[in-house]
Amino acid sequence: MITIKKLSLNKNKKTVLNNISFTLNSGEILGITGPAGCGKSLLLKAIAGKIKTSDVTFGLNEKNFSEFGRKEQCRHISSLLFPCEYNPEATVFEETIKGRIHLKKFLNPYSETDMESTLSILDETGLSGKLSSRLKKCSDSIIRLTLIARTINSESENSIFDSPDCGLDPLQKLTVIRAIKKYTAGGDKSVLLASSDLNFLVKVCDKIIVLKDAVIHESGGSEIITEDLMKNVFGIDVMITKNIITGFPEIHIINNE
Repeated sequence: MITIKKLSLNKNKKTVLNNISFTLNSGEILGITGPAGCGKSLLLKAIAGKIKTSDVTFGLNEKNFSEFGRKEQCRHISSLLFPCEYNPEATVFEETIKGRIHLKKFLNPYSETDMESTLSILDETGLSGKLSSRLKKCSDSIIRLTLIARTINSESENSIFDSPDCGLDPLQKLTVIRAIKKYTAGGDKSVLLASSDLNFLVKVCDKIIVLKDAVIHESGGSEIITEDLMKNVFGIDVMITKNIITGFPEIHIINNE
């Protein structure tokens, strides 16, 4: 569980986030969205401990990120924020198994459990055929999928993803949705992700928070995605329909030209 209480952050002397409060519960997938520059990435960095703040706490004891040791930090949270570091000389398998480095004993090799977990998540993300491919020779979408797999493979209590859907084709997006839902299915792990694609968010998230003008403009389930919200927040005219199979809302942009 992650608790955010009255978080405010400035960038270039401008208030980007003002008095933001919400809770990410265990087993929950929470999406963050809003117009460009609304503070989505800044918020994720603060929660991931990349920006020092006392307004983000973890667990029932509400301990601050700085109170944990390195391994305990990895147990509580893993994150995929951009720009993201990776070894271009590593293979897809080698980079993915790095997510479990905090779980193995110092100087010891990875265990059979580590190997099995890595192969499993690579299969779930459609990367089984790329195990020995070096990242420097892979497409951007394969690299992104590998980094997503590495983050999930950490088995942290909370995982944070910034625009995990960016640059992925429809099948790759579907594999990411399935992998994230499986990761949280046990009820002991949660996911926080940011994306500008609301059609992606409604398919994967239990709840969505919409940011605008430095505050939470709206929050709730997929029912909050309305034509009025799209007009007020993003400034576009849309038509909202409901998928007859999934029941999820689908957003269709209306071209007024």
